[in-house]
Amino acid sequence: MSAVAFTTTFLELFRLQREADRLVRMRTALQQESAALREEIRALHTPEYIEKIAREQLGLVKPGEIVLLIVQPPPPVPAHPAPVPEEPSWLGQVMRALARLIGR
Repeated sequence: MSAVAFTTTFLELFRLQREADRLVRMRTALQQESAALREEIRALHTPEYIEKIAREQLGLVKPGEIVLLIVQPPPPVPAHPAPVPEEPSWLGQVMRALARLIGR
């Protein structure tokens, strides 16, 4: 009886240790994400970052700047090759063969 109790306790301890390790890894990842978000929040309050976002995401320009918009021509439309006649299905082949036999 004591071997069964020991094994059960050992397995439960092993499971709890794995869960604790998983939680520590999760906490570390969340702390890193939190630090990155705090850094982004700090940057959001700087004029340089605001200007960067305004230019990149909103396409805004300063007074006196000239915007160059490069337009790519559309790709040429490929000429359509002559359609390849489809090979009839096996049923179509049988029907055609029967029509030839009956039509004789």
